[in-house]
Amino acid sequence: NAPLAISYYRKAVLYDAGDSRKWYNLAGIYFTTQHYDSARICFNQTLKLNPKDSLSEMALNALNAMGK
Repeated sequence: NAPLAISYYRKAVLYDAGDSRKWYNLAGIYFTTQHYDSARICFNQTLKLNPKDSLSEMALNALNAMGK
């Protein structure tokens, strides 16, 4: 249930905003549910917290390639 997962992860990042994995997981849910603007925000936050996160870089590159 994607809406429930989004709700839980939004609460998780509010509780622990410094955890890049929580941001990445929230971004992934947004991406798979085609909420691309929200996914981009979360992937960027992941990279802000963990600049070496290659998976977030790849996801942002995919969004750019898709024109999203």
